[in-house]
Amino acid sequence: MDQGAGAAGPSRGTAVDRPRAHPGPCPPGVGEAAARTWLESTNAYLDGARPLDVLQRSGPAPVLEALDAQAWGGAA
Repeated sequence: MDQGAGAAGPSRGTAVDRPRAHPGPCPPGVGEAAARTWLESTNAYLDGARPLDVLQRSGPAPVLEALDAQAWGGAA
């Protein structure tokens, strides 16, 4: 079977299965406070919800999409 093809058809490249824009993990301790602040703060892309709450309620896809939107300037 073709990689990326399954019962639902070819992969559409969702935020969950796309490679991340960042080339790799940050060095230990760098960015952890910023990540925690981002996860615990309200997010315009998520209609004012906190990414941590959305992650627990809906899984990683919408949170990764919000992170991508912020990285590419899509959220104010």
